[in-house]
Amino acid sequence: MVGPGETKLFPLKGEVTSGPGSKVRYHALNDWGGSNDGDAQLSAP
Repeated sequence: MVGPGETKLFPLKGEVTSGPGSKVRYHALNDWGGSNDGDAQLSAP
């Protein structure tokens, strides 16, 4: 769970190529059970 205003890093498994335009897609549930889909740029830790 990621609380309001928090940031969480999620390590990716397998072969991951990062570069300009590299993104990860996600599916999350909000506090009311609603679905939120999105994508985020990949960044190195």
